[in-house]
Amino acid sequence: MRYLSEELEQITHGETKKEHRKERCWAIFSQLDRLTARARILQRAIVVFYATLGIFVATSIAIGIVAASGAHYAWLPVVTGLAGACLLFYGSISLIYESRLSLITINTEMNFVWHLAQHHAPEEYAEYAGQSPRA
Repeated sequence: MRYLSEELEQITHGETKKEHRKERCWAIFSQLDRLTARARILQRAIVVFYATLGIFVATSIAIGIVAASGAHYAWLPVVTGLAGACLLFYGSISLIYESRLSLITINTEMNFVWHLAQHHAPEEYAEYAGQSPRA
């Protein structure tokens, strides 16, 4: 984020070549949007995993309570165990979604760099710069 912030400041102060300013602004705003979403998803996933850990600890305590008191509260460990498993599943899905956003962000940046390389490659690298990016 700091890098993108510095890059955006350079663009707004005219330190980036005019012909690439629009493309670079688009790439930065696209990345900022995805990075913000990724940060929120990661924060939510961390909270969910900590809650899951707490629920699994509660499940262990509930098992101890059921063992000490008889079968009066036999449903308690089942409910807490199922809640923990559901939260763990939700946290895992969140991280999969975040990793997809990460890949999109990286591909956006790579495409922009390929675009620059095609315009500024020295003669000896022209054949490589003309190739399409591989994702």
